[in-house]
Amino acid sequence: GAYAGVLVLVHDQSDINLSVSNTISDFAIANDFTLNDSFTLQGATLFLTDNAFNDNGTLDNFSGTLGWAIYADNGSGLPGTLLFSGQDAAPVLTDTGQQTSSGDIMQAGISFGTTIQLDAGIYWLAVHEGNWGSAFDGSNINWMQSSASLGANGVDEANEANPVNWFDFGADNVFTVEGNYVPLITSSASFSLDENTTAAGTVVVFDADPRSFAITGGADSG
Repeated sequence: GAYAGVLVLVHDQSDINLSVSNTISDFAIANDFTLNDSFTLQGATLFLTDNAFNDNGTLDNFSGTLGWAIYADNGSGLPGTLLFSGQDAAPVLTDTGQQTSSGDIMQAGISFGTTIQLDAGIYWLAVHEGNWGSAFDGSNINWMQSSASLGANGVDEANEANPVNWFDFGADNVFTVEGNYVPLITSSASFSLDENTTAAGTVVVFDADPRSFAITGGADSG
């Protein structure tokens, strides 16, 4: 099972369509994901391309910053209430070695950099090149589409600086979301050590959930 504190994939939509992508430079793009448990989200991994018609292992014209936002679902297959937003000014870029017909495909790992604890449910990850809430900066960065469809279709908003009116574009984008299980104690345990003894050990407690935690302690002599 998974353990509290261990990073896990809480959403995996990594099947890539090498032929189609959506701009995140002059649009904001959002895709839904479903959590089947309570998680603390740490970051996400996207597959991006630059449409630069070369194979140089970089994202040409990329500002170096990816803005992101987490929305609740509105119950009708669109982003609803904005829950969290921010930007990663140093996303980890990895060359996939793959190409579209017009540019490199890079894996971009972003860190949310803040505590995002969510219960089970449907949420949306939105992305924009540059700071979240910023206007188009002249870049040409696209988010690769997925060859698989999970949940609702992806949506876009031409008002990238203040996305409110989202429109279904009929496909999903490639991304994963990483996080940790939120520790949940459904039972209690106790232990004792004899007085005037020296002891140390570890107590590992498992509950019905696939999580665990350890309590380490000891007693001094005297």
